[in-house]
Amino acid sequence: GKFAGSRPPSLPSQPPLSITMTTPDPANLPVENTKPADRSQVTSGPLGVANFVVSMFSTNERQRASPDEGKKTSHIRLVTIGVSHFCEKSRWALDLLEAKPGSPYYYTEDPHCPGFHSFASLPACGYATSQTPMIVMKDDASGDAKTVHPSDAINKLLMPELYHSDNASVAAEIEELEQDFGKRVGATARCFAYHHILSDLKTPEGLSSVTQLCANPSIVSKVENRLFSNMLDKGLGKGILKSMSITAESAAASEESLRNVFAEVSQRLEESGGDYIMDKKGQPSLGFTAADLTFAALAAPVIVPKQLGAVYPEEVLQKLPAPYQTLQNELRQTTAGKHVVNMYSKHRLEKDATGSDAKVELKVVDRNCYPWQGWFGAA
Repeated sequence: GKFAGSRPPSLPSQPPLSITMTTPDPANLPVENTKPADRSQVTSGPLGVANFVVSMFSTNERQRASPDEGKKTSHIRLVTIGVSHFCEKSRWALDLLEAKPGSPYYYTEDPHCPGFHSFASLPACGYATSQTPMIVMKDDASGDAKTVHPSDAINKLLMPELYHSDNASVAAEIEELEQDFGKRVGATARCFAYHHILSDLKTPEGLSSVTQLCANPSIVSKVENRLFSNMLDKGLGKGILKSMSITAESAAASEESLRNVFAEVSQRLEESGGDYIMDKKGQPSLGFTAADLTFAALAAPVIVPKQLGAVYPEEVLQKLPAPYQTLQNELRQTTAGKHVVNMYSKHRLEKDATGSDAKVELKVVDRNCYPWQGWFGAA
């Protein structure tokens, strides 16, 4: 649980690292979709109290002004766990959608701390599920609000071109890869990351680092930041691990699984000689697809592309536990790890004015509110 000294450097000039594959115990591997919270859990007990306090001092009703001089007219609300890589997967798709010429869509993200996301996601969908990412948008047929989740369904609805649905066999392969990456990269990266990040909650430094990562005050509301910080070592941290069945054994199996998938994707890219996961030797490239987006986004916690500084603050990365940094440094040197870095550089955002890679800026609004606003004639 001790924190190491510095973030491992990016080593793009070195030859790709080969990884020896092993076989983790399937019984120890984490599941992609963890058990969601239900209405009773967020209306009673400590979480019920936290939910009430959060509802008093923050709101999920505000939205960004329409960009492009008001030309975008269809608003989407994205409910997320700010630090979640599954949420980054749909955040990426929504950024592509908003930037698409002629698209009427723009969105506002409502990011939350792990455990507190259900305060927003459950009521948004009539208490059907607490799963994130979740979008709330207008149904074109009825005109009523509808919710869509999880990330696979969101991305397929909003960016169907990434799935090449006009070619059944290609679409099926992309969807198969997306599902596989969700289980063997998304779930395992989450398990490995939470196990190591939540391993040091007994020191002020450990608590501060976890709070800054999972309850970043520049992303979540002030009240969520304060509550998360105060509840983290009083049962919330253990509750997060328990809800996702994260143990030392599942984290070790996850680490093995991640190495295996990175070895497989590296081999696939090296054999095709292409720039994208769906490239086949001797065939025209399909270019960037949902397979590339999914792999890159779900691998982000262990590769940590520099574009995600708003989600993974540099000062926190410098204090990651040594086992985390060791795996990060190893995977970044593989062909698959370099692919993640390249996808973020080429397809995550437009270059900035200097030609450098731009940083991802979460499309958020100030969600803080105070119940006494309006009293005594105050604004």
